[in-house]
Amino acid sequence: MQIQPVNNISFKAIPLSKVKIITDGKVGAEYTLYKAIHHDEPFLEELYNRTNIMKRYKNLSQTEYQIWDGIMSYGLNQMLGNDKYTLLIADKLKRPCGFLNYTEYPEKIKVNYAATWPNKQNERGIMAGKALFTELFTIFLKDIKRKTITLEALRFAPFSPVSKYMELGFKMCGGSEWQETMRISDIGVSKSIEKFKQMIVREEIKKETNINFYDKLKFASD
Repeated sequence: MQIQPVNNISFKAIPLSKVKIITDGKVGAEYTLYKAIHHDEPFLEELYNRTNIMKRYKNLSQTEYQIWDGIMSYGLNQMLGNDKYTLLIADKLKRPCGFLNYTEYPEKIKVNYAATWPNKQNERGIMAGKALFTELFTIFLKDIKRKTITLEALRFAPFSPVSKYMELGFKMCGGSEWQETMRISDIGVSKSIEKFKQMIVREEIKKETNINFYDKLKFASD
């Protein structure tokens, strides 16, 4: 994908919500979540190119690094549009620390790729992944025709994704040696939001103003 000059791009990213993560009775993390579409692809590509997970997180196997990097590479270099979008999460210092790429279908949403990463060595964002899925769940529930969310969880990816998705309410539906097909129903989505509502306090950004990611966000230094 060729990066276009910034001045020639019409940016359409939309801020969606402010999120506070409550742990032990206090705010443990603060995030802002955004929805990226077609014209935000150059920023997402540059974000991947400037995020070196091997420098930011130690003690993983070479295979785990390759899987993690592969998810980020494929996910952040997706062509957006035609009902395919990327949710981006940024920490309180306005540095992106995770994404979730998904496709909307008439009766379901499919998660294509999702990952989070540290902005400081060995310090992954507190519940950043769950905050991303809470945002997706909120989008999902806005259309009553949707009945399920599906995804493929890689068995050998770092940080045990299958168990983390089960904690969110996804059910295992079979798969292969390498990945597990998982699904959550509309009822399960509602239960998950209820389960985490005391820990993931979401405030919707009411005024949907299109933004330029290059003006609003910063790249963390390695």
